[in-house]
Amino acid sequence: MNEAIALRNLGLLALLQEDYCTAYAQCAAGLAVARAVGDIWAVSLSLNALANTVLHRGDLATARKLTEEAVVLHRHLGERFLLAYCLDIMGQVATAEGQYVGARAALRESLHLSQDMGNPAGTADTLESIAALAATETHPEPAVQLAGAAAGIREQVGAQQSPMRRATLDHWLAAVRQALGAETTTLAWEAGRGMAIEQAVDLALTATVPPRDRARSQIARRSRSRD
Repeated sequence: MNEAIALRNLGLLALLQEDYCTAYAQCAAGLAVARAVGDIWAVSLSLNALANTVLHRGDLATARKLTEEAVVLHRHLGERFLLAYCLDIMGQVATAEGQYVGARAALRESLHLSQDMGNPAGTADTLESIAALAATETHPEPAVQLAGAAAGIREQVGAQQSPMRRATLDHWLAAVRQALGAETTTLAWEAGRGMAIEQAVDLALTATVPPRDRARSQIARRSRSRD
């Protein structure tokens, strides 16, 4: 097990340095060792790391397959922290594939788990992933607000955003920033940054409601406000 975990850790270090070839080699080697010795926990850890690596290499099909296997193991082991992390990766993969129903489900569960465990850094990660989802579904202002809310949470708890996550988020938000313009983008970002974590979570959950249900909810709210 020690060898598998050591290889996985070396892979994560390479991933943070955006050395994806080395990260892949180390994480794949760690997974092979973990499978060989039959250590399910080490397998689950290595699957998470390898899935995140291949996601950033653009191999979405392999990333999806790895996260699907990992989610089953995390549920079996009762590893809620690892499950939340893996579901966040699964949601990112589904967003990139345009599989928005799956993305919403995975990210909602990840967010609920992080909140239940009192893990603000994990909450910030998933808020950013939901911001990306909102951007792809052409909800520009909520997307920027969620990104701002994640930044605010990170500032409060001292959880730095990795350069890799920052680059990924910037990629997803580029189009909505252009659509909104600099002034509106700044206002939306600061509005999100000033939100309490509960407000940010509520906004994220609203953003992950299917569009048809979201429209019905908005109509119902307008109707109640008129009564």
